Amino acid sequence: MTPACEKVLEHLGQGPLPAELAAHARSCPFCAARLAVLGDLPAPSAPAPNATVKSALRDAVLKELAAHPVAPPWWREPVLLSGLCLAAVVLAVLWLGRHGPLVNNQASAPGLLITGALLFGVLLWGAFGAFAPGGRWLRNGLIAFSLEAAAVVALAGSGLDVPKGAFLAAGTGCALTEFGTSAVPLAITLWMLTRVAYQPQRAFAAGLTTGAVGMLALHLHCPCGALAHLALFHVVPWLALAGLAILIRSLLPSRTYAP
Repeated sequence: MTPACEKVLEHLGQGPLPAELAAHARSCPFCAARLAVLGDLPAPSAPAPNATVKSALRDAVLKELAAHPVAPPWWREPVLLSGLCLAAVVLAVLWLGRHGPLVNNQASAPGLLITGALLFGVLLWGAFGAFAPGGRWLRNGLIAFSLEAAAVVALAGSGLDVPKGAFLAAGTGCALTEFGTSAVPLAITLWMLTRVAYQPQRAFAAGLTTGAVGMLALHLHCPCGALAHLALFHVVPWLALAGLAILIRSLLPSRTYAP
């Protein structure tokens, strides 16, 4: 199977094939056989696959059905991902607060409660949005909700700033902490996403979810509440992680091509 074949399979369920992929499908026995089974063969129709290809395809389908007669529920991965991210948040908070208070943010209690609830909502929403079949509306809503959460995090800080001359050093430490606490959940989530077809919105939702792990733990730990610090070293790394998730997932081969 060639890279072009993988692109054809990843495009299944997303509408008509682009001209370049349609031309490949018409000339490739591998793609022609699969698209013929799905009734999605682009016109003009490709020559009928030979008996050997048909037999191999039939055997592969029967073998897969015998091994997995019932498809696993789509919500299994979101539940696992939610549990993983929540456990990572707890471990990160305990680790960051091992030499002091677990909550070091000097913002008001209502402010902390609101920002924490918003980030917790992003974490759960993104976990389900990343895997929901046909849940494009769910992922679009997540993006809007996440931008709202990011604005609240930046604007609802305590206002306390770092000492003069320590802006960059303190900010770099916060950004690295956020990246570090989110790295393992992000890696596991991207591996889980290889069981479905690559879609940028799925990867972005997964990045927002796992980035919320570091964002939430860091927000509870960091005593600096200045707008510039929160925006540049808390919010921007979170959004950067979501963008990085798209790039990394695009480079990973898919294990299955479920839409």
